[in-house]
Amino acid sequence: MAENNIIQYDDEAKKILFIGNITSFVFYNQLFKALREHYKKNGVTVAPVFSFIHVNRFDPLVVPNLISLGFILESIHKKPTHLEIANTSATKFLDEGWFFKVVGQEHVFGEELFDEDGIRHIIKQVTGYGIYDFEPKMLGFYNFSNVNKPYRPAHRVYVFREDSYRYYSIFIQKNTTEEELGKIRTNKCIELEPFITKRFKDLLYAVGESTLNKKEADVVLDILTELITNAVLYSGSHCSVMLQRIGNITKISISDCGVGFEYSFEKKREKFGKEYKNVFGEYSAIDQTKYKNFLFIFETLFYSKEKEESTARENLYTLLKTILKKRGENEIQEGTIRIHYNDTQVIMTSNRCSACEKFAPKECAKCLLKNYNPTTEISKSNLRFFESTFKGVHIEVELKF
Repeated sequence: MAENNIIQYDDEAKKILFIGNITSFVFYNQLFKALREHYKKNGVTVAPVFSFIHVNRFDPLVVPNLISLGFILESIHKKPTHLEIANTSATKFLDEGWFFKVVGQEHVFGEELFDEDGIRHIIKQVTGYGIYDFEPKMLGFYNFSNVNKPYRPAHRVYVFREDSYRYYSIFIQKNTTEEELGKIRTNKCIELEPFITKRFKDLLYAVGESTLNKKEADVVLDILTELITNAVLYSGSHCSVMLQRIGNITKISISDCGVGFEYSFEKKREKFGKEYKNVFGEYSAIDQTKYKNFLFIFETLFYSKEKEESTARENLYTLLKTILKKRGENEIQEGTIRIHYNDTQVIMTSNRCSACEKFAPKECAKCLLKNYNPTTEISKSNLRFFESTFKGVHIEVELKF
């Protein structure tokens, strides 16, 4: 068997093998190389097979990205991608985290929600997107009940359904104003908030554990609501979310496979005539092309900062500030945020960034590029440019309290 913690293409078996501990870094750095090799040798008419048989552990941060990738592959091949699974602890983690419910065949379940007046409602929810197939007999009857789990089975992955048509159908109307579009976003926030609260609030307020204080937990919930709303309205794709909390470590992963930051800014330019390229203006035309996706990440943070200041809405910039605050200013001891867009990933940490007096997106972009060395081992770099594109926006957060 090959070395541990790797994803590689096996030409003889015509499969992509996932081996060992599948972390976020392994996912980005190796999976797309393996897919590129598969398509180079087989063409796009042959769908890949993913083998999970030799996986020891999936990092929770990877799970939403696997779902986004499944949607992309299904759009290419018009059929589910086959998964090889075995009765292992890694399969049990995915099963208990509802991964197979999400990616398998469609089914309906009832979800209990309470409105503002405390009245109980049963809402029909549909899950199962048919993006992966697998042998159902391999699920259940696990013999690992006494093993110390590196995860919480109640912390599950959820998919929030894309609703871009409603937004963009009004967006293209000639006389639609920013205020009218903002109302659509606000209504979607209100619609999603009870689902997001139900699914994630108890995980952040876990009794008997080291947790966020109520103020910080409420901010995180507000940010989740904002980011999920933006994804389902603007991205043109579903949005997958997982939150895992073990002891004093919280991990959050939000992933879509949609149109991305550039499309959103371009649509606003067409509609309202504003370029929204404040960060781009700091760089030469050559660097604007070379670092385009990197600069769009910080253009989005700059735009989010302006929105936070003008509307008091918690958003991506608020999340960045919350994570990078100096120790003593909140409950966070260490924090990391990774923002991946198409072929670029930016990593910012409280340890590295807390010396800054304020978090200004233009200055953060300059700092990262100034310290970027292309010869540095990619696993040790805070700025990563990958050879392959993973469509959409993918945000990962790790917090230690």
